Formats: sequence, structure tokens, C-alpha cells
Amino acid sequence: MTSDQFPDLSSAIASVHLICVDSRSNHNKFWQGYVLPDGTVFAKYGRVNYKGQTHSYACANVVKAQTKLQQIVRDKKAKGYMEAEVDRTSDQSLNFEILGNRAKLIKAQIQQLEIDAAIVHEQTSVRFNPEKGQYQTGLGAVSHQTVAHAQTALDRVLYAQGSRNRQDLAQAVEAYLRLIPLPVGMSLNPTALIGNVTQVQTQRQVLETLKTGLDRIAEIRGQIQAALSAQAFEQIERSFWMNWGETEESEIDFDFSDTRSDCVLWD
Repeated sequence: MTSDQFPDLSSAIASVHLICVDSRSNHNKFWQGYVLPDGTVFAKYGRVNYKGQTHSYACANVVKAQTKLQQIVRDKKAKGYMEAEVDRTSDQSLNFEILGNRAKLIKAQIQQLEIDAAIVHEQTSVRFNPEKGQYQTGLGAVSHQTVAHAQTALDRVLYAQGSRNRQDLAQAVEAYLRLIPLPVGMSLNPTALIGNVTQVQTQRQVLETLKTGLDRIAEIRGQIQAALSAQAFEQIERSFWMNWGETEESEIDFDFSDTRSDCVLWD
């Protein structure tokens, strides 16, 4: 049953976030599934960077809902979807007062990160979330690991450009889009996105900016934790600031040897 109402996903017992990028089929899609306390599986899906559609699966209880979610995920992965790491915590307004005499400096540094991130957003779909201290996309939070894998994908893009191997180029661009989403639009054309050396260089600069920003976030995080140790305040606000700038790292392995792009139609 489709649903026009968006449930409270913060109460979800389990959730899975998937992405499918395949230029052969013009796919740049996401699928998100949530097991809710009432035994419902709520799904949101669509093209990356676009408002998604929703669907609800009514199950008898939570256990059956979890089984249903696992079944859907298996089916999606069989169709080329991959899991995407996503930050699942809710936003909260920043209260700088509890940081004491370090508050003014920390606030200024966070504002500078917002300014620098605007340049990144001009070239990608990456935004800086000041409330969480994270670079975020519709796929999840960007980490140093994300940047490292994206740099590897760009190396493959550049190599494919030099060898004029269109299938390898499409595959490498797809791998990059799974990490750093770009404003693709409704048509996924690898050569239009990162098809020449200039475009690769632009994305390298984006990754360098992200890497520098992540280093600065780590420094600010250290300053925040030092400020917290010198202040006394409610545990809720302490927990919020303790999590600022934290990005979970997960093991992600990208295999460039598959042949899903062998049938790409090139302009």
C-alpha cells in the first residue's frame, strides 16, 4: 500500500540504505527500507538527488517485517544494488554556550567550513551539515575512507580516458558516483560527467577540499571535547556535542573487474 504520510523514522528498529548506479540502464537510484515498531516495512525509493516515492508493507509483527526487509534487500542486491553507509542520527540545534570560552572560536571555524563547503556543492551533491559536523550526501556521511575510494575511482577514470576504453570509463565513473554523487539529472551519461582530464581535475580538487575539511573537523572535534571536559551540563547536550564530527568507517570494497557497463550506449 502506498503512503502519502511520512512516518517517524527515528523509531525504526532496523533500516537499510541501498544505491544502484549503472549507466548501461541509466540507473542512478536509491532504495531505503525501515522496520517500524508496528510491524510495517516503510520504503522510500527513487533517483538520487530527487524526491523519492514511498511504499508501505503491512506485516503481522516486527519479526515478519524484518524477514520481509531482508527478502527485499536480497532481491535488490540481485539487481545490482549495493549498501550505502548513511548517518542515521537526527539533527539538533547547536548550543554554543555550553562550550564556555572556546565557543566563539569553535563557532567561527564551523562557519568557515560552511563557506568552503559551498564551493564543493557547486560541483557535487555534497553538503556540509554544521549540526553534525559532517559532509553529507543522499547516500550518507563522507569520511576519509570515502575520499580515498573516490580518489582510486578517479585514477581509474583517468586511466580509461588514456586507453580510450569506454567500458572501463563507464565502470569507473559509476564507482565514483556511488561515493560522491554529482548532479546527474534524469540521464546518466559518464562522458558528460567526468569524460575529460579537466573534469577529473575538478573532482580531484573537490576531494582535496573534502580531505582538508575532514582534517579540520577532526581538529574542531578535539577542541569541542576539551571544552566539554571543563563544563558541567545536561547529559543530552553533552552526548550531542560528543558525537559532533564523528563519522563511522565501514569496510567498503569496490571491484572494478565486473562487466556491467559492457553495453553502455555512447553519444
